[in-house]
Amino acid sequence: MLVQRLSIENAADIMCEDKNASWHRNHEACLALAKYLDEFSNELGINTEIDFVLLRSNFSLYKDLAQFNEETGEECVTLDDAENLTTVIDVDGTSFIALSF
Repeated sequence: MLVQRLSIENAADIMCEDKNASWHRNHEACLALAKYLDEFSNELGINTEIDFVLLRSNFSLYKDLAQFNEETGEECVTLDDAENLTTVIDVDGTSFIALSF
């Protein structure tokens, strides 16, 4: 197995190039997700191995709560409502990345 150590910026750049991911070419979203993964890894005190295919299968970018509700069948009024259902990573105050559930 080959292992490469990535900075947050490097990981975000790789995520942005993933044409099959909902965050393709959205650097702000990729950076938010990379920072989340780094913080999660630090909290657990472990190194994180990123499987980019698995990542895009488990997380999705939503432009707003309306899109989230439409695609998930939920009726969230606030981001807090969505956070009660799943992991939510704020991107810019409106758009966010959520863990599939």
